[in-house]
Amino acid sequence: TIGLDSGFYLAICREFYSGKVYFHEIGIPYTPLSIITFGIPFLFDDMPNYKWHLLINVLITIGSSFVFYGILKRISSNKSRNIFFASIFILLSFIFDGRHLMLEPLSVFFQLLALYFYLNFREQDTFKNLFLSGITICLAFLSKQYGLFILLPIAADLILHKKEKLKSILLLSVGMLIPLVLFFGYLSSYGVSFIEFLKFLLGKGTEFDNGNGTAINASNTSH
Repeated sequence: TIGLDSGFYLAICREFYSGKVYFHEIGIPYTPLSIITFGIPFLFDDMPNYKWHLLINVLITIGSSFVFYGILKRISSNKSRNIFFASIFILLSFIFDGRHLMLEPLSVFFQLLALYFYLNFREQDTFKNLFLSGITICLAFLSKQYGLFILLPIAADLILHKKEKLKSILLLSVGMLIPLVLFFGYLSSYGVSFIEFLKFLLGKGTEFDNGNGTAINASNTSH
């Protein structure tokens, strides 16, 4: 249940919850949302038991299976088949991702949520769902950079099939920008420039070598 990177992630969690500013004082190539989320136990204890961090990952994976089931319901009305595939999804998630701390589960959760909201938009043509899809795409990216890939099929479908393309693209883009603007506003209050912010998001933050938060010497048991 302790992966190769678990000690590294937990060292970053501890430093963040001790008051260090993510990116600005913690040199790390990963976007923050996953690490901050499974580090929540540090709010209650300086040395929380590892099981509480792992429990958060487990709950995220279970949540993903429910969202996946919701997506399947929009594809097929066969309830038994949908439950079967949702069960296969959660089983494979636990086999590959759910047994130790990883950044991927939260990103997958938000990617599935983005797809769920987009399918709702396709069915109901309510722009609120498209806006929510944009927000969750950005949250998937802020969980781990590769989460942005869910934008490709959504954007392609939007361009190919929707009539009000400009309005749809604008709403999706505004939704995506909101979390980024809030995050940049937070970092800019510590003197982070826009160019630095972009480099941080693209995984180039360690090039700034801010030093005291990289957890380079962390091990699996160091937290």
